[in-house]
Amino acid sequence: ELKPINRNFIKDAMKVSCLGLKCLENKKHLQEYNPKNPKFKPELVLDLLEKEGEHPEKVMKDFAIWIIKNTKAFEGVFNKQPNLMVTGGSDTHLMVLDTYKTLGSTGKDAEIMLEGIGVLTNRQVVPGEQLKPYIASGIRLGTSWITARGYSEEEAGIVASVVLANLSDPVNQELQDKSRELLHKLLAVKRDSDVWYEE
Repeated sequence: ELKPINRNFIKDAMKVSCLGLKCLENKKHLQEYNPKNPKFKPELVLDLLEKEGEHPEKVMKDFAIWIIKNTKAFEGVFNKQPNLMVTGGSDTHLMVLDTYKTLGSTGKDAEIMLEGIGVLTNRQVVPGEQLKPYIASGIRLGTSWITARGYSEEEAGIVASVVLANLSDPVNQELQDKSRELLHKLLAVKRDSDVWYEE
């Protein structure tokens, strides 16, 4: 049995997730059902969901479970490189990789290189940090966005493999070009659960 979730939390989550809800297909033209419109009213979406027999709490719980599954897919790939994951794993949507000690790239360099192939990360200080915070020894990345895009565990594993390959060989331009193309193809896949496809 699901514990009740704070209705305000659900309202905030609706701003993102209602883009992909099938029960809103015939209401997208109405301003109050469109999360991109300043007149958006998430409480109307909640009321409609309840009327349709949907349970926002279950939707959010299922989404959270999916995020963790994709995180575990990342973890499975990143743990192939010893000591890369700062804590050895993650139980949330985020993880920190120590790129400097394990692969020789500062967080700043890793962030810039990965952004060049289409992967957004943030440089991150790590325990026992020796570099300036602006440079940092690691990166932080997560799985919320790819999960909202509908990526499967297998696709999350592909993304993680691309990240690891490029972190392991950060000056290989041919690898970066192929990786950018692969990630672009993954991004272009139409998935039923993708809440951002038309963005």
